[in-house]
Amino acid sequence: MFHRRFSSQVSSSEQMSLIKQLRERTSAPIKDVKAFLVSCDWDIEAAQKDLGKRGVVLAAKKSSRTAAEGLLAIAPDEKSAAVIELNCETDFVTRNDVFQYLVGFIPCNIVSY
Repeated sequence: MFHRRFSSQVSSSEQMSLIKQLRERTSAPIKDVKAFLVSCDWDIEAAQKDLGKRGVVLAAKKSSRTAAEGLLAIAPDEKSAAVIELNCETDFVTRNDVFQYLVGFIPCNIVSY
């Protein structure tokens, strides 16, 4: 006597492949990617749609936060000048070399344009 079984479960190698694909599409954290795939029964399209909805909610939450820190830069030229204010949320960012470079770089390029 033979019994035929069909499994609707996704194998672990397929799970890893789906997690990798969705992570590449969305850049979401692996933990979130896996959770959304599990909640959508490993349907990558549905999981991507749900992750997108979550991203909109997170963006709305972050948009209300105040960027109270920042730097001001002035780049004068013979005929013109550029002034920019670049804000961030923490003073740690303002002390970052990359942030400081960017603040100086932007107005210099505006003036030279």
